[in-house]
Amino acid sequence: MPAKFFPGIKSKMGRWTYYSVQLSMKDTNEIMFAHQMEQFGGALSETIQRKINEKRVKSEIVQYLLRQPDRFFNSIVIAGFGGKADWYPVSLEDDPRVSLIADEEMMESFGILKMSAATKYYALDGQHRLLAIKSIMNPTGEFFNDRPQGFEDEKLSVVLVVPEEVDEGSMNEYRKRFRRLFGHLNRYAKPMDLATSIIMDEDDAFAISLRRLFAEHEFFKVVGPDKESHRIDTDKGRNIVEGATHLTKIE
Repeated sequence: MPAKFFPGIKSKMGRWTYYSVQLSMKDTNEIMFAHQMEQFGGALSETIQRKINEKRVKSEIVQYLLRQPDRFFNSIVIAGFGGKADWYPVSLEDDPRVSLIADEEMMESFGILKMSAATKYYALDGQHRLLAIKSIMNPTGEFFNDRPQGFEDEKLSVVLVVPEEVDEGSMNEYRKRFRRLFGHLNRYAKPMDLATSIIMDEDDAFAISLRRLFAEHEFFKVVGPDKESHRIDTDKGRNIVEGATHLTKIE
């Protein structure tokens, strides 16, 4: 892709340097998927990404983006292959409001990231979200005409991770590092349990109705200073334990 510049923040954790930047929805077209890159072939040992569930993308994520005015994604994590990240720190010393509180580390954290054609960028985590955006932004696709007004200029948080101490010529080590990172990102990401989803969901009609029942019906609602109903146990799980004082579980 032609060189583009994005504002960002530079950080480091473990053996990774990473850059948090903002891309517009139309800029995400420059991000590839791992299966599109010849360096990551079909062999099991070479795979660094799971298969994309296109049916889920179209039926769930695309519909969410099209219909939900409060749409929001957490950061998509991308990796770069070939070339290196060009980072240009931006000095904040001239602003007296910042110079009074900033140290050297803070001064070097803000800057501009250059993403150029020398590097191929692909989604490491968030490929289903990325495909949903691409599906909407495709001018010949089925969703383009239904895209929300101004969608192409909305901003998305993207994290570019760069491995330290890895020679790009060593593909085995490169794959190993990114396979491990993909596993860590997904292994330790725990989805909400059903009870929490029922308590927090503002879109599901059944969850909303259930909360209204518990809050307003004389039999279920909280009495006195307590925050929990004496009839309904809101902890996760479906089964009432022996000796419990509740009538039922929220699930």
